[in-house]
Amino acid sequence: MIYLLILILVYWIFESISESMTWMASWHSTKKINPKTYHLVRLPETLAVIGSHIFIGILLKGLHGACMVAVMEIIGCVLYERVYCCFNYGDFFYNKTSKWLGIIHLKAWQEMILLVVSVAVLWTIL
Repeated sequence: MIYLLILILVYWIFESISESMTWMASWHSTKKINPKTYHLVRLPETLAVIGSHIFIGILLKGLHGACMVAVMEIIGCVLYERVYCCFNYGDFFYNKTSKWLGIIHLKAWQEMILLVVSVAVLWTIL
């Protein structure tokens, strides 16, 4: 199970790096990416990946495994945002001002609280 949790973290970190490269290329291109269209296309992909992670957690450890994976997904999403900000803005604690499909991004300090709480929860359920 620990390998699955590590793989989830690896997925989110490298997904962040690849998306960072995508947006940086778009910023320097004559053909810009429409953020809303891009995120609408990425949403089913991301939900499918998260769903498959949770399904594997269920297969390995039942409901307990699903809970561990769900918490690790939260940790992964926070790391995704922080790595993205580090690569694109040169600041791990950069506060994004854009919206994701109309939803305002959490502030960096809010994500850090979410990260600490999630790690504490994961630690207690391991």
